[in-house]
Amino acid sequence: MKKLILIFSFFFVLLSKAEEKKISLSFCIPVDKIDFNPFRPINDGKDLGYLMLLRSYISTDGSEPGILSQYEFSPDGKTFTGRVDKDAKWSNGDIVTSFEAALGIAKTLNFRLLGERVSILGTEAINNPGWSNRKYEGIEIIDQRTFKLKLKTQIENIQGVFREALSTNSRHNRFWPIKIKANEDLSNPEVLFKDKYVRLGGAPGIEIQGYRIAFTNKKDCVHPDFSIFPEVFSSLNNLVKRKSPNSSAITLQLNTTRLSLVERKNLSGLIRSSFQGQPEDSGVQQVNSFFLPGEPGYNQQLKWQNSFNIKKLGKKKFIIAYEIPIYKKIIEDYLKLLDLNFELVQLPSNRIDIDAQVLASGMIEGRHVILQDVLKWPHVKEMISGAPKTLKSLSKIAVISASTLPPDLQTLQGFEKNANEEFSLVPIARRYPTAFSNQKISFCLSWNKTGELKFQKSDCQ
Repeated sequence: MKKLILIFSFFFVLLSKAEEKKISLSFCIPVDKIDFNPFRPINDGKDLGYLMLLRSYISTDGSEPGILSQYEFSPDGKTFTGRVDKDAKWSNGDIVTSFEAALGIAKTLNFRLLGERVSILGTEAINNPGWSNRKYEGIEIIDQRTFKLKLKTQIENIQGVFREALSTNSRHNRFWPIKIKANEDLSNPEVLFKDKYVRLGGAPGIEIQGYRIAFTNKKDCVHPDFSIFPEVFSSLNNLVKRKSPNSSAITLQLNTTRLSLVERKNLSGLIRSSFQGQPEDSGVQQVNSFFLPGEPGYNQQLKWQNSFNIKKLGKKKFIIAYEIPIYKKIIEDYLKLLDLNFELVQLPSNRIDIDAQVLASGMIEGRHVILQDVLKWPHVKEMISGAPKTLKSLSKIAVISASTLPPDLQTLQGFEKNANEEFSLVPIARRYPTAFSNQKISFCLSWNKTGELKFQKSDCQ
């Protein structure tokens, strides 16, 4: 018997070693914690470095399936019917049920900016203990694969907004289901990736062509094989580089209660100038307006100033918050050339003395969809309370969802005109994110046509 146990132990050790060998690649995301629990806010834009690898509810790219194979809205747009794809399965082969898909949407709404404007009827207690064992007025489970949701909202274009939130294009409103367990343990949930799901030491990971890819956080980012964050690499030489077809908008939000109009104009000119002439690997290109030629809302008559007067900024100390580390480096490098007093702090920040913050938001087919929710971002509403025209425009955009298909061009143009007069929100640049990969591997991190991350298995050299 002892001999049998020894033989079994020997083979168990060999199997464990083989499993360890498979964990040979790393995808680095410089966050403190990699968290796949959908029932928490997405406050850090760096989260999207791994959340974009999850399978979305609705696919807008024919090369990647969505969790739902079919969906439709009622004529008034307030009832959503979804049918789960028969191939949407958990790692043990269980299908994703309509119950899991419906609960995933209804509960996640409470943790997204969109949830301020949209909810599922009768789900007020969905965050209380026992939430997965309750029945809710606005959730109807028709069969194992089909469900209906009754939406509660004042948004006029609810079909466009809700469809976009569930799609592969979504950013800070991203939704994904989890495998609901009897004990409601959300500390390490199982989620659906676009590629094969595996568990690596208890944490989620993916498997491609026999390789296992571990997601590594800031502390464990050592010699990464993949990332979309250039700062994690010691050198960008000898890497496969793939630029996203979609850009992120970089926007400066100025504190209209702390700064005079003259200070706002000159501070925005200074920050805009710092983003000029960036190297190609940064993917950063300065822009002349919020909306570029061909995009909804573009006004060729409107241009933002790109100059500043140092004397009018004086010796006052300006506090600027930033979201992405590369923005800090760009601004810091430029400010070293000037004799000005600045402090840079990283978002999210609870400080109330911020003069300006540099924000990033993903564009969707040339549309600033985040404009619909920007008033819900930390500090934004308070900081532009001294810009009544901008506030009024953003409030209107939120109600009619002017940035969602079909876009309302007049409203979008009116917003930029008001922001330009009050210097409350200022367009700075666009960034085309780049995916970096170890060139020695037979596949690479890339993008689909809508700007979603994927692992490309050919044509990577």
